Amino acid sequence: MAAARRTTTARKPRSTAAKPPTTSRGKPTAAVVPPPLLDEDGHLVPLVLDVPVDEQAPVERVALFSIGGVEYTAPVHIPRGLGLRIIRTNLRRGDDQAAVQMLEEVLGLEGFEALTAHLDQVSDVVADAQLKQVFAAVRHLALGAVEIPKG
Repeated sequence: MAAARRTTTARKPRSTAAKPPTTSRGKPTAAVVPPPLLDEDGHLVPLVLDVPVDEQAPVERVALFSIGGVEYTAPVHIPRGLGLRIIRTNLRRGDDQAAVQMLEEVLGLEGFEALTAHLDQVSDVVADAQLKQVFAAVRHLALGAVEIPKG
């Protein structure tokens, strides 16, 4: 019996050019031109970070889990500020406090209370497995939103 033969082909070099920004559906967004960091005299120019209300996007949500036929959701795009708060809590108070904060803020009080009540009613084995699944999904949503700038 002949062994399968693997062939290799030369890989195309990866482009190091930055990809244009896109929306959640992959459509290109308008390029945001950052203001100059320094003025003509070399002094720091303060950034104006105000966002007009009409430019704030509505919060799109995704189903995360259901209990007793009630669906609990989380924002598809977690605000970057939440990710930073979770990282700060992790550094100051540890993993456990950061994990609880992440669940409370992403699920909201109603979702968090429903989850904890449910976990109290099932066996430890089931609770551990289900909690790991919820944590993995929430962690993906919350911390995937924070990227540490390079350079």
